[in-house]
Amino acid sequence: LLDVDTGEVVDGPIGGCRYSAVAWVPGEPPAYYVVRRVDGRPGVYLHQVGKEQPARQVFGADHPDTADFDVLMAPDGSRLVVLAWNGMSFANEVWHADPSRPVTPAFSRLAAGQDGWTLVWPARNGTLYLLTDDAAPHGRLVRVELDQAAGERSTVLVEEDPAAVLDGFAVLDDDALSPPQLL
Repeated sequence: LLDVDTGEVVDGPIGGCRYSAVAWVPGEPPAYYVVRRVDGRPGVYLHQVGKEQPARQVFGADHPDTADFDVLMAPDGSRLVVLAWNGMSFANEVWHADPSRPVTPAFSRLAAGQDGWTLVWPARNGTLYLLTDDAAPHGRLVRVELDQAAGERSTVLVEEDPAAVLDGFAVLDDDALSPPQLL
């Protein structure tokens, strides 16, 4: 790990994660990352920057050896998201957790987007934006509000268009924009 201002090495290297996704915990030194261990088992790990203890696996122990993962963090640190693929399948699972307990996050599988390919953007305040082909082969955009009291609430923002394929979106999510803007 490098300090981008000084070029100084601050930690590492971390073995097994040459092209790993990294999800930093805002305002904290820990980071989550994906690694395929020497024994071939994939997983999402928590690394405490600058500390000597070994990284701790927080996700993936119950997934097959052929699984692959991506890890994302909401800009405000309100939601940790893991995308999980099994082998060469395009279908993936979306898992999420409240990262307030970084060592032991409790992951739940998202109900929206369960039967297809899903791309996720975690926004502030526990909101997830999903581009999915679940029940929509040409793609649709869904907003999922995660609330401990109310559970998971999904709203379709862009319906599937049978004449066009929706393959991307952008979220402009800044304190000056309320609510966040979609492109």
